[in-house]
Amino acid sequence: MKKESDAYFTVEAAILYPIILSVILLMTYLLLFQYDRCLLEQDIGKATVLSGSKWTLTKEQLNDYMQKKALHFDEEKYIAWENEDPLWNLEKNDVILEKTGRLRYPFAGMGTQEKYWSAKASFQADRISPVFWLRRSRNVQNKRDNTEENN
Repeated sequence: MKKESDAYFTVEAAILYPIILSVILLMTYLLLFQYDRCLLEQDIGKATVLSGSKWTLTKEQLNDYMQKKALHFDEEKYIAWENEDPLWNLEKNDVILEKTGRLRYPFAGMGTQEKYWSAKASFQADRISPVFWLRRSRNVQNKRDNTEENN
C-alpha cells in the first residue's frame, strides 16, 4: 500500500530559500575577507619589525634586504585575495610599510565593471640602535640610584 502525502513548494519557501542562500554566501565572503585581512596585517607587521631591527644598514642596503627577505610574502596562504606589491618608505629612522589586497564582489562580473572589497595595512617602526637603549637604561638606573641616595 502506498502512502500519499501532500507536498508542495510554498510561497514562503520560494522567498526564504534565496534569501538564506544569499546570506550564507555573503557571510562566507566576509569570513574569507576577514581572514585574508588578518593575514595581511600579520605579514606587514612581521616585515616592518624585521626591517626595523636592521639598524646598522644604510638605506640602499636596507632596500636590498627588504626586497630579498622582508618583502617576500607567501601569496599561497591568502585564500581569495589579489595582492598588490608592498610599498615601503624609509624616512629618517622610521620604516613605513604598506600593502593592499582586494577581493572581488560575489557575482561582480555580471555587470559592466568588476567591483572589489579592498583593505590596506600600514605599519611604522622606528630603527633604534641598541646603544640608544643601553644609554637610556643607564640613565634610568642612575636616576633611580640618585633618588635612593637622597631618601
